[in-house]
Amino acid sequence: MLKSRTTIFPLLRPSGFLLSAFCFLFFSNAHAAESYKLGDVATQDVVTPVALVVINPETTEVLRKREALKVPPVVRYRAQTADEAEAALRAAFASARSNFTDTLYRTMKGKPDSERAIGSPLFKRAVASARKNADGFPLMEDLAPAWARDESGAAIEIALAENLRATLSQPIIAGRAPSLFNSKNSINLVPVSYLDRQPTPEETTKLGRIVKGLQLTTLSAARSQLLKSFPEEEQARAKFVAKFLTTNSQPDVELTQMLRARRTEGLCATDNYEAAEVIVRKGQVIDRKTLAALNAMREKSLIGTLQNQLVQEKSAKVVVETSSKRNAWIAAGTAALALLSLLVVWRVRSRPRISVPVRAGGGFADGDESWRERALVAEAHAEQAKHAMRSGFMHWMREKLVQGLFSQRAELLSSQQKAEAEMHSLEQRLEQLHTPLQERIGAYERRISDLEKDLAVKGEENRELIRAKITLAKQQLTVERERGRGGFGTN
Repeated sequence: MLKSRTTIFPLLRPSGFLLSAFCFLFFSNAHAAESYKLGDVATQDVVTPVALVVINPETTEVLRKREALKVPPVVRYRAQTADEAEAALRAAFASARSNFTDTLYRTMKGKPDSERAIGSPLFKRAVASARKNADGFPLMEDLAPAWARDESGAAIEIALAENLRATLSQPIIAGRAPSLFNSKNSINLVPVSYLDRQPTPEETTKLGRIVKGLQLTTLSAARSQLLKSFPEEEQARAKFVAKFLTTNSQPDVELTQMLRARRTEGLCATDNYEAAEVIVRKGQVIDRKTLAALNAMREKSLIGTLQNQLVQEKSAKVVVETSSKRNAWIAAGTAALALLSLLVVWRVRSRPRISVPVRAGGGFADGDESWRERALVAEAHAEQAKHAMRSGFMHWMREKLVQGLFSQRAELLSSQQKAEAEMHSLEQRLEQLHTPLQERIGAYERRISDLEKDLAVKGEENRELIRAKITLAKQQLTVERERGRGGFGTN
């Protein structure tokens, strides 16, 4: 016995030391992960006991910004604005001509033909009056002679209409563009029937036209550009045309952000840590990257702790149930054994007595020695039979009891393992997809709801497995919500 002790103890000491060291490292690291905050200085090295895949907030933010810029800003563009502006310009020409014709008729009515000539004082007075009534139409002097001869003077009108349409061919917005509209980048012009109607993402993809951001201009800049396109002596005409300029475009910030969010959805950069790797050095300042790693390690440790607690609770439950059932079996076995004993005693007493021949003097008759031997042998056989029955029944009881305990333990362990495997599979899928926090919480909540519905309809043999799944899912949901409070689970 002493030899076995001296042989086994040296083997147990190193493993016990390693286990104690691992537990100390695990819980000290978990405590550090909980205590550190952004901007703190690490007082010790923190080593992760398990492998980690951690989303790097800073790198992820840079990556998403870079990818978001690949989606050009959306600008609603209404092409019908140019047609409407040109129609208003031509209507002004028609109104000015009609006003001049009426004024000339009233001025020349009843006057001799010698005074009606073009260029006469009476004609000039009619032109000045018509210009005043036409709200300062600048081309009255140029077009009045042609209109007096019943000519259209369409060449000037057509030229000015072309200048107006050329200016409105570029996207014009009311004021300065929002900050996300960089003139150095491209923009996506999406045709709309009205500027206040937001196009759908599908319409943006199908109908949008990518142009250079430099083409986007403001209304004041477009007017200035139009005035510069006319020579100095025609500035009156340029100002007249500039009155018909209007906005034909509108930046769509909301739709732009929506499209960029779609492009960057689920996009993230991760850092991988192997088991036993140092994630924080002593003296290091806790930044967003290291804090995310500490939070991930804390979540892993919390999940492990919850799973261990669940296993311990299940084991305690099994022990209680096993003890109760074993006591019941023992009580039943004792009762059965007592009943069997009473049966054996009754059978022995109910056997007929054997008459023994006795001599007249009080001794045994001849052959009494052989009869005595036969009686002893029969009694021994009866005792052996009774002992065999008792030992056989007890062996059968022990075998049934052990088989029942092993079967129940196997079923409980199988239910626990199935539930843990399913939760682990769900967690891995969510991590591989880099699912945002709210979607991960929603996934666990939907899973819990489905399991509770199954629990209401399933048979008794499946309820233990479903209860284990519900417990693990609720624990993981708590972990995800705690992660959200840390500020690094959101995307």
